[in-house]
Amino acid sequence: MGLEGLVACDSPHERPDGKKLKDHIQGGRIEEGILQAAEELSLARKMIQWKPRAP
Repeated sequence: MGLEGLVACDSPHERPDGKKLKDHIQGGRIEEGILQAAEELSLARKMIQWKPRAP
């Protein structure tokens, strides 16, 4: 199952800005990032069940 109209990134692990990530972690906000990622994953799973379609 793929997403239509979106280009897949072949190397997502190379995309994050290392300095931004390091600053984010040192700022004590890594927990916020983890929670946000968990919420986005939950939404993605729901979207698969809902099977939304573009008009």
